[in-house]
Amino acid sequence: MKKNILYPISILIIFSAYVCAEEIKPGEYKTFELGPGENRTLFFQALKNDVVSILMGDINDTSYWGDFLIPEVQLVEPNGTFDPNHGNHSAAIEKIISESGTYMIIASEWHGNRTGRYGLSMIKNPGTDVNDPEDSPVPILNNDYKEGYIAEGDMDGYRGYFNKGDVVFVRMGDVNDTSYWGDAFIPEIQLVEPNGVFHANHGNHSAAIEKIISESGPHMIIAREYRGNRACRYGLSMSLLRRAVGTPTISSLSDEPDPVFQGGKLTLTALDVNDPDGSIVQVNFYRDLNGDGYLDRDGPDQLLGSDTNGLDGWSWSDSIGRLPPVGLNMYFAIAKDNNGLWSDPASTAGEIVAPIPGDINLDGEVNCEDIEILIENLGISGCGEPSWCSGADLDQNGVVDSDDLQIIVDNWTQTSE
Repeated sequence: MKKNILYPISILIIFSAYVCAEEIKPGEYKTFELGPGENRTLFFQALKNDVVSILMGDINDTSYWGDFLIPEVQLVEPNGTFDPNHGNHSAAIEKIISESGTYMIIASEWHGNRTGRYGLSMIKNPGTDVNDPEDSPVPILNNDYKEGYIAEGDMDGYRGYFNKGDVVFVRMGDVNDTSYWGDAFIPEIQLVEPNGVFHANHGNHSAAIEKIISESGPHMIIAREYRGNRACRYGLSMSLLRRAVGTPTISSLSDEPDPVFQGGKLTLTALDVNDPDGSIVQVNFYRDLNGDGYLDRDGPDQLLGSDTNGLDGWSWSDSIGRLPPVGLNMYFAIAKDNNGLWSDPASTAGEIVAPIPGDINLDGEVNCEDIEILIENLGISGCGEPSWCSGADLDQNGVVDSDDLQIIVDNWTQTSE
């Protein structure tokens, strides 16, 4: 009888662990307290060949050997395989994902009979991360300098796109930490290649990595504290020497018209696109969706389109729709050559302005041309996104009628000037 009771209870525990576990997003930092025998379960989604880094550290534990907390973190794969690790004051797991699906993180104290407070963070490369400047992997460009704050068990990630043969130099140092050895903040830098290879270095008050890139693609720079249970502000810089043979270049990016009416047609043109030893095969065009001024290729930025022809120049042209906000918007272009190498992004800023009510063709004036378009569509129903019956359904109620004509009459001869 006892067996029959225990079996369904164990199934229920496993089920509740997966269903009721709290989600952790890439780049997110969480704090929690664990009592004796208590676990904390978190889950996340990952794709095959993603590279995942997990760090768990105790908070405010200054005990000596024999009494201090020993964090333990376990990564449970979709097939049920467990990858555990534990350590003095902190524990870390670095893993190349072998199977797409839902992964579980189990956080606990290794002794199992101690109470403590912990911090835990997770970073994934590539992939979209939490848009939090303190936690999220953000783009880092040549000669960039970043300042950040690392809490106990915390990691900050910076994503750079490097080509094979590039030389990368990264330095990290603590800010205003005058502690002596034993209490000092010990910076650690990790450079994670697209294939999951980790390069790490740490040092008293500063750390540096110099690396010749062996594989083109997105690389992750991870900043953390070596022991995992110290908090401090830090500074980090990255210098890049482009040595990759035949790296493509874009001299500049133009946008026309500028300003453009919201919902109007925009053309982006990449100028002087070159490849020293091959040919350009593709140019991608993006809009800066999160407004951070950097190109986030694997993040939130919007891919507007690609040009794979280039016979008449490298450009993208289409309606920008009514979703981009009125005001200044930033656009990017990157070029790819026949060897799979990508250029650094070229950028430009352009203004989007609200259209004049009744200006159907978005030429900046309400006139006879707008009347003609309305007449051509008068009486048509079922209007909707994206064109709203060639723009003639001005009030967007689904039909072109006298109400739309009244909008033109009310704004007759109005101009954008």
